[in-house]
Amino acid sequence: MGWARPTLSLVIPAATLVNGILFHILPTVVQGRVAPGLYTATLFYLPFSSWALVGAWRDGVPRRSIGLAFVAGSIKMTTVVLAARLLSSVKNIG
Repeated sequence: MGWARPTLSLVIPAATLVNGILFHILPTVVQGRVAPGLYTATLFYLPFSSWALVGAWRDGVPRRSIGLAFVAGSIKMTTVVLAARLLSSVKNIG
């Protein structure tokens, strides 16, 4: 399926890359303390996600497909994090 629909195939690597950078590494840098999942993000998310995206680019996947996958992955991961926060706050209220 990866070659037939490269954009769809790259959404998960893009989402994990965004997750690692925006929700683990960036909070550690900004807050000055280790965020949960920092080591997993650094050791697994960044290398494997980057490898998938760079590999797709080297194999000739169009930039547009990679860009769309990155946008879709970003939206997916941001939606998941915001939904988790919303559900957590609703749970704490009730």
